Amino acid sequence: MSLDDDLRDAVQQRLTERLERAAQRRDKRAQQLSELSERRQHGLRARHAAKLNRAAGAPPQDTGQGHA
Repeated sequence: MSLDDDLRDAVQQRLTERLERAAQRRDKRAQQLSELSERRQHGLRARHAAKLNRAAGAPPQDTGQGHA
């Protein structure tokens, strides 16, 4: 192999590693956003149910969230 080939291979390897790390960060962020969305939807459903119960005059229900 020539020096040019070695240099080209080294650059290609660094680029491949950098792209893999970027993909891992992107996947991790997508997972975090998905989990956040699930928690948000759960909270919104609980809030909506509590609002409907208040409007109907029903006693409040324990949502199991442990707020004191």
